[in-house]
This record gives sequence, C-alpha cells and structure tokens, in this order.
Amino acid sequence: MRPKSLKSKLSLLVSPSLPVTSMTSDHHIPAGADEPIKPHHHQEAVPHGIKAASHEAYHHEGKNVASLSDAAPAYSAEHTGKKKESHRITPDKPLTGLDDPRIEKVPVKHAVSHTDNPADVNAKHKAVDAKETAHEGSATLEPRAKSQVNKVEVRLGHKKDDPPANYVIDAEGRIKEQRSPDTRLHKGDDAVTIEVEAGAKLNKDQQAALDGLVKAVKKDYPDTKQEQISPDMQDVIDRTNAGPSIRPVPPKERGGDVGMPHGPKDWGSRAGNRGGNGGLVPTAAEARARGEEVPFSAPVDWNKLPHGLDRNNPTDRIAALISSNEGKPTSINWNDNGAGVSVGMFQANQRKGELPKLFSDFANTPDGYEILVELFGAEMAAKMKANPEMIRGLNFNPHNQLGKELEQLVQNPAFQQLQLDQVRAKIQEAAPVAQQHGITSEAGVALVADLTNQFGAAGANRFLGAADSIPPSDQEGKARAIARAVNNHTQYGGRYLADIGKMNSAGLSFDNTYDTRET
Repeated sequence: MRPKSLKSKLSLLVSPSLPVTSMTSDHHIPAGADEPIKPHHHQEAVPHGIKAASHEAYHHEGKNVASLSDAAPAYSAEHTGKKKESHRITPDKPLTGLDDPRIEKVPVKHAVSHTDNPADVNAKHKAVDAKETAHEGSATLEPRAKSQVNKVEVRLGHKKDDPPANYVIDAEGRIKEQRSPDTRLHKGDDAVTIEVEAGAKLNKDQQAALDGLVKAVKKDYPDTKQEQISPDMQDVIDRTNAGPSIRPVPPKERGGDVGMPHGPKDWGSRAGNRGGNGGLVPTAAEARARGEEVPFSAPVDWNKLPHGLDRNNPTDRIAALISSNEGKPTSINWNDNGAGVSVGMFQANQRKGELPKLFSDFANTPDGYEILVELFGAEMAAKMKANPEMIRGLNFNPHNQLGKELEQLVQNPAFQQLQLDQVRAKIQEAAPVAQQHGITSEAGVALVADLTNQFGAAGANRFLGAADSIPPSDQEGKARAIARAVNNHTQYGGRYLADIGKMNSAGLSFDNTYDTRET
C-alpha cells in the first residue's frame, strides 16, 4: 500500500527496471529466515587495516557516532537548537547534486563519542593511526572512477562490523558525507552506501533527504543500475508507506488454525488462505482506490495443461467455482491485508497460508525444481526446497526481481497444473467433512470446499454445525444455513450466499449427489 504523498515510493523503489534485493551478495535474502543474515557484502571483503581502523573510530559502544563527531564542532554548536530552515531538503527545495552545500562533510576516520574523555580519545586516535600505517597502502582509501559505481545501498542505522557508509541521514533529515563516493574500501566496492538513522518510520525530512540523495547519486553516477535495500530498512519504508493517508483496515483473523503454527504439520486443508478481501483478488480499480499495488494476472490456456480443466467432471466444476471466487492460476494479490502475497487459483497466502507448501510441492515435482532454478537462481531454489517456510519472509512486490520472477512462475503451465491438482485435492478432502454434516450434493460440497479453503478445516467447522439441524433432504437449506452462519459472524457471508446463486450457472446441483468416483 503506497500513499500518494510519497512520490514514487521514495524514488528508490519506483524504478521497475531496478531490482530491490537484500544488502548481501545472495540472490535474495528473506526477512526472518533461519540462516543468519550478513549485514552487507562489504563485511568480509575489506582487506588490510581499512575496515579495522574505520570501524574502531566509527563504532563506539554499539552506537552510530557520526552525528556526535568532534571532527565537526561547528556543526554541534550550530545545531544544538532548532534546525535552520535553510538546511532543510524538501520536494520544493530538492538537492541539486552531491555537491549541494546542504550535504555536510563529516569524515568518519576520527569520529568519536563526546562521552569519551580526552585521554581515551587521544589513545584511540593513536591506535587507529598505528593500525592504518601497519599495512602498506591502507592509510588512505583507494580512489575509484565514476564508471566503477553501479548501485546504491540503503541500510538502517549502523551495526557492528558495518563498513562506514558514504552518507548518513540523521534523525532530523540532515545528510552527512563521511566517506567520499569517489573512494572505495576495497577492490570490488561498487556501491554508494546510504545509512539512515530511523525509528519505526521515516519522518518527512528523512523521506525528502533519502529521495533527493538517491536521485543525486544516480545523476552523478550514471552507471548506477541497482538499488539494494536491507531487509530492516525495507520494513521501515513499508511502514512509512502505510501511513495515515491510507484508509485503515481493521484486523481480521486469518486461516483455520488461528494461533497455531503453520509449518509442515499443519499444511493441507487445515491452513486457510483467507485475506483481507475474503481471498478474492481485488480489481485494478479497487486496488488503486485503496492505494495498493494493482494485482497481476495473465491469460490462462487450459489446453496447455497436461490434465487441464474438464467441465464434464463435477470436481473440476467445483474447482472452476472456487477459481471464480479466488483468482486465475496467474493471479497475484500483492498485499493481502498485510499478510504478504496471495497467489493463484486458491490464493495461497504467503504469511499465514499455503504458499510455502505450493512452492515445496512444486520443487519436488520432476520438472518443478529446474523451473525454480531457471527463474529464481540455483541458490534461491535450493533454499525454497530445503526450507520452504523461508517463503514467508520474502519481499515479493511488482517492482523488484522477486516479484518479476513470481509473475513468470504463475504463467508456467506446470505450476498452473499443480494448482489445479491441489484444488482438486481440497475438494476431495472437503467431501467427507461435508458428509459428516449430512451434506452430500455437488453444490453443497462445493460450498464446503470453498469455505474450507478460506478458513481452514478448523475454521470451517465453526460454521458447518449450522447445517446439522436441517434434514438431509433439504440440501440447499443446509447450504443456506452455513452461509447465514458465516454472514452472522464474519464480513464474508455475502460471498457464500452468492455461491449458492452461482451453482446453476456453474453446472452444480443440490439434487445431484457428489460422487468421488467420478473424479
């Protein structure tokens, strides 16, 4: 969800041609993955004494001390009071370039905390100088040409072992250059690094500073083609973009087993996929009205599937009904009520639903793993197969590389076939559950299958009991009793009442008994 006031999502997120990936050299890094996340690709590559010297001076008791530097006493004295308006960077007064006078020069080499006593400061400086001169060529940073810069890195705050950033944006939105972008820490250092001292969200001054600084870097370094945002910084940007200009959405429970783990033991029909729209993919107009990304969809040629949709089969007619409520095999809802993406025929949800299972099952098909390797790369495909739960932490969006790869995946006939097969399996699982409540008709099983997909088996059972008092001879009455129960306790009852009205056009009848032997 993006507020209109943030032009192009701080600029660095808007360029569709520029993938947003993690700060490491990995192809992709999920937020919250089991593997430890290395802060930045510089971490292990800095040779000699440069890293050690800069880090000792820059990092003091776990704090970013660039803004406390005694290397710029004039700054500290001038800005202890209210910030001067002339120094503000705003959309109306953007940066003119990296030589803009509002970018302060604060070298990082001897940046130390003002809490140090003079003796400690002098000792620290001597230790730094000794380390710098201990390695030949390490006393000064190596110059680099503009053509050697090809990406911008944005990270949140300063962490232990982080190499000094080129620019720091402080809490007031001031930009400080602490390392010239025309120098590099080591061979292969091809990034201009921006460090943002932010809390849970960016304030307006920080937004304007970050937007302007990224534009200035791209202007001065025309070969810059990539933008890499650390996962924690991405979270801050996402929270900022979900600000008050977006209509607040009340929290909604998700899935059948609310409060239970959704790992492999809970996979299958027990994990519901219901999102903020009841699983239904919003239209482009609806998404725009809510300030959300427009959903992705592409045409589906069922004839290309090895075992495509057969409308003469009652199970496939039910599958078509579920798909009409959810989406096509190619449908992607980019933000399903804040629970990540929802994908495909049954809108497998990323954070609370069955998207990890869908990826896992595909990775274990004869051709699926090779397709994942081709689209996502060998390293990422291996992670998906070995630990599919990591899917929950990935950042899929239409402007980054992961999102583009997901768009390609949903158009693959083999991936579409897997979705259809899984919908068929859901219907097969729903039939005996329906029978426990005296529901045996094709249309009744269709309603139960759709309900179970959304709420999970445990969630659906909360409503199925409403049919128990209705005689088996009144199959439509049982379905209506369930739909009314959903309507009385959730905002989604209209969907299942509408299901009942769709049955005839879907070729499903309350008079015909659902026979699993026909599938």
